[in-house]
Amino acid sequence: MTPEEPQGTATASDARPFVQRMTGALQLQAPAYDEIAADPQATNQAAVVVAIAALAQALGGPERIPLADLPIALSWAYFSWLLPGTLMWVVATKILGHEANLPRLLRCLGFATVPQVLWLAGLLSSGSIPFELSLGVLIFGLALVGNVIAIRQAFAIDTIRAVQTLLLGFLAFVGVAMIIGFVLEQFDTAL
Repeated sequence: MTPEEPQGTATASDARPFVQRMTGALQLQAPAYDEIAADPQATNQAAVVVAIAALAQALGGPERIPLADLPIALSWAYFSWLLPGTLMWVVATKILGHEANLPRLLRCLGFATVPQVLWLAGLLSSGSIPFELSLGVLIFGLALVGNVIAIRQAFAIDTIRAVQTLLLGFLAFVGVAMIIGFVLEQFDTAL
């Protein structure tokens, strides 16, 4: 079976509605990620999930931002989805030998951001540090496991290889971020 084929039993006729896909991703259901990976139409849905997650974090997260800064938060969310996802795909396909097309991986990683929607609960916290800390730990844990499942289903690999791919992709992203930071620092001192 090639990575472009559906990994689960879902077909186009029994595809879940968008909200059910989000719920399945939040519940860490591998069949939901199989369906997302197999459906090219889910790429736009993944972009919407990234936007919803970014808005939820901006409005209810520990560092709430003014409404005027929402376009910046949204831009950052897309950058944080596309650049690390692309680097992870390069590492996975060129170094680890996994097979999947980039949009397939980005769809899955986009839906893996759905736990950030839980930041909306932060609106109820009234600034309670223990609540926000607990909520942050929950969201981080769900997102981490969700990313592993997303990678596993996108590349049709086992969990250990998915964790390796996530770690190597993260290291590649840190390396690129350090290089970009160094270059920007040089321009700042040169100006």
